[in-house]
Amino acid sequence: MTFRVYSGPRGSQSIAPLEKDRHLLKEFSTLDEAMSWARPINNGGRVTLLIEGDGTRLTKQQIVTALKNPDSGSRRRNTPHSAATRFSRLRCLTLGPVRPLHARRQCR
Repeated sequence: MTFRVYSGPRGSQSIAPLEKDRHLLKEFSTLDEAMSWARPINNGGRVTLLIEGDGTRLTKQQIVTALKNPDSGSRRRNTPHSAATRFSRLRCLTLGPVRPLHARRQCR
């Protein structure tokens, strides 16, 4: 499966379906890779606007929530796996398990 990550300048609004061709796009084979790339983009001068693929659609706000470090006061570095894990939990809370039948995981 391919995950497409759309980015734009800081302050950009969420992407409408017809505006996708106007934004920068990078493709990844896994959600972990896409989330790993989104972190430095958001920490720099740009912002990740949308991640989609494999039945997944993450908006700008959902990406920010998934990348937030739950223990921001500590020095522990956040790994891409933990960001994807937080996203999986967030998706279970908001949408329920929406993965294809062969790849479904139980929501905890």
